[in-house]
Amino acid sequence: MNPFRGRRLDQYVAWNCLGSWLVCLLFLVGLTIIFDLISNLESMLHNLEVIRQSTGTDYGISTIFRWYGVWTPFLFEQIGPFVTVTAGMFAVTRLMGNNEIAPMLFCGRSLHRIMLPVFLMGIGTAGIMVGMREYVLPALVEAKDDLFSVLHEGKVELVVEDQLFELVDGNALLVDVLRPKTDQIEGMVLYLREQGGYVQAFVAASHAQFKERGERGPGWYLTHGRRTDLGTDVGYDVDFLSTEVHPALHPSSLRKLLKDRRELLDLSYSDLATLVRSQPDLKAYTVYLHYHLTYPLANLVLLILALPFALRFERGSKTERVFFALVVCGAYLITDMVARQLGAKGFLHPVVAPWSPTVLFASLGAVMYDTVRS
Repeated sequence: MNPFRGRRLDQYVAWNCLGSWLVCLLFLVGLTIIFDLISNLESMLHNLEVIRQSTGTDYGISTIFRWYGVWTPFLFEQIGPFVTVTAGMFAVTRLMGNNEIAPMLFCGRSLHRIMLPVFLMGIGTAGIMVGMREYVLPALVEAKDDLFSVLHEGKVELVVEDQLFELVDGNALLVDVLRPKTDQIEGMVLYLREQGGYVQAFVAASHAQFKERGERGPGWYLTHGRRTDLGTDVGYDVDFLSTEVHPALHPSSLRKLLKDRRELLDLSYSDLATLVRSQPDLKAYTVYLHYHLTYPLANLVLLILALPFALRFERGSKTERVFFALVVCGAYLITDMVARQLGAKGFLHPVVAPWSPTVLFASLGAVMYDTVRS
């Protein structure tokens, strides 16, 4: 085959895939946002009115637009594989419907080679998901939490009461009231532990205010702060806790520790890796760290599971093919969800749980794809 003609075929299939991917992305994101807006618009407007009457703060309708703007990257992290498999099925079905694959095969190009741009689309989507999780979501997570609190809970400020934080450096922080938005703590005790886990001293204060650019540097400025060493019972006044010395006390670190298991989906790889090192006994951290590695691979797994149905050259109902493709992809996603929950609960090894469905269904898809007649 003429190399120039081969490149033109690759470009044709690639542009077909890219167009399908963009259409499916806009469709799925837009459809999800519309359904969410229909379901929650009344309650969001009610919460905005409650806040306006109780605090005098008028957020306005623009708050709803800002919420969906901030939420969209998190939404993409969840629906990325669905965008890929839908776009792949749509692009291949269109090529098949226009009878364009058969001439390519007649020219000597293998079916696997024709489908290369489709799989590159899956690899590209997986790369976007990985990059966004590590570099984009951490910059948006605080704004997302604040807007969620305003629109879905009717609270201008998140208030956490009677919370014990197991810090990533091994120490522990007990707070009576934590106000993350204004970086204030009312009533706190910081337990300083030795390497073996024993408390060697504690710092208590009636109030603490975090300042990034305070006169003594970044840290918590204490009111009525006092440190007591348990070994000697010696106590002395303390008015400052530096986050350069205790980085685990930074407000951003405390926010991450407030995440429940559902919200672990918002954390980056580096955040989860830090939590795994600091609290290895909490299996959910390990499960979700590896899940964030395996879920982008679903872009490829779903493609090799679905494409064999779209590439059947025998006569048959297209609806039937799409139905069976959705059943197989659904089985993978359900198995993945169940295995993840079993791993978080300790019934499966926290590393085996997220990887086993991916390996199992990827192997099944590879066998199915290899048996496609060309």
